Amino acid sequence: CVCVCFRNVRHTCNLDSSVQQHGILVSDCQSSDASECRLLCCWLTTALALYSPRRFKGGQFRVRAGDAGPQLVAKPLDGPTLDVCSPNPKVYSAAGNCLMAHVNGPDCMALAWMHSCGVRQMLGYTKPTWFGFLGWGAHRYLFANPGRLTFTECYFASMQALLLRLEEVQADVRRIGSAGGGGSSGGGCGSKGESGGATDDAELYRRGGAGLGRAAATNPMGEVEHRVRGLLFDREATVFYGDPAWVARLAKSQQDGDYYTMDLRPIVGPSSDTNASAASTTEALFEVVVCAIRTCTWTPTCPDDKVTLPGRPPLLMLDGSRKWTNVRVHQESQDQPRLVLTPLFAMLPLTGQLQAGHSVTHRFTATVETRA
Repeated sequence: CVCVCFRNVRHTCNLDSSVQQHGILVSDCQSSDASECRLLCCWLTTALALYSPRRFKGGQFRVRAGDAGPQLVAKPLDGPTLDVCSPNPKVYSAAGNCLMAHVNGPDCMALAWMHSCGVRQMLGYTKPTWFGFLGWGAHRYLFANPGRLTFTECYFASMQALLLRLEEVQADVRRIGSAGGGGSSGGGCGSKGESGGATDDAELYRRGGAGLGRAAATNPMGEVEHRVRGLLFDREATVFYGDPAWVARLAKSQQDGDYYTMDLRPIVGPSSDTNASAASTTEALFEVVVCAIRTCTWTPTCPDDKVTLPGRPPLLMLDGSRKWTNVRVHQESQDQPRLVLTPLFAMLPLTGQLQAGHSVTHRFTATVETRA
C-alpha cells in the first residue's frame, strides 16, 4: 500500500522519486490530524477487500457494515481486528486497483474509504483493470509538474489524452465496436465464452490482458485491436468520485523542478490581456509554446507506463471565458502535431523527446469571443 503524506492539501504534497516509484508503508493509519492530507495509492484489491502486495505480508483492509455507514477495518496477520478511523482529508488514486471503485452495494471499499477514512476524491476502476492508460496517465500529469494541475484536472487531462487517441483510430474503433468490442475488458459486454455461456469478469480480464497480448505478438492487427479495446475499456470503466471543485494538488518539489512550461499568449491583437474582464469579440494571432525545462519524453513505453515523464501530451487548462472560432493554424510542416483547442484547455500531442532548453511553438489565428 502506498500512502504518501502531504500537508495543507489545498493543499500540497512533496513526493521524491523514490516515493513515486516504490512507495512507503504507512503505519499511522489511525491519524486524525485535520491539517494533514494524504494521497493514497494501493493495489491488489476486490470491491470488498484490499490486500498488501504479495512480497509484503501486511494483512488486509476489509469492510464491516456500521451503524452510520460502511466501516473500514484492518486485519493484521496477528492481533485483533481494528476499526480504521482517519478523518483527515485524503485523495485516493486507485490507478492499479482492480474493482476498487466498483460500488456493488452499501458496504464496499470505495464507500468505506469515503465514509470512515476521509477520502474526499477518488479515481479508480469499476472492472478488473488490464490496460491502465487513463488511470496511470493521471499520475503522469500529477508528477510531471507537481502542483500545476489539481487532482481533478489530472484525471480530466488524462481523459482528454485518451479521447484524442481514440479519435486518431476512429476507423478501428468503428470496426471493433461493430464486432462487439464495446468497452468491456477485451471481450466486450455480453460476449460468449467457449462453452456458449455468458463470459464472467475473470474470463474477460484474461482475454483482455493476456489473450490480446498474445494475439498482438503474432498478428499486427492484434496489436491495433488490443490498443483500441484497451482505450474503450479505460474510457468506460474508470470513474472519478467526489466534488471536482474541491482543490487538491501536490506541492512544488523542493528537489526536482517541473519538466516543462506551456503558455498560450496573443502576438497580434488589440489587447495582450487574454483574461480581460470586458466582453468582446476580436480576431488575433496567438501562439502556444511548450518549453522543456528538463528533457521530456512524451511517448510512454506502454499504456500503464509508471516511469516515463511527462509520458502524456502537454495540456494547459484555460478558464473557459474564451470561445474560439475560425481557428486557422499556421502549420509549418506536415509532421507538426495538431493543436487541440477548446474553451477549457489547449493540448499539443507531442511525441518522442524534447531536450531540455528546447521549445515547440504553434501559431494560430482565431476569432475570440471573451465572455465577461
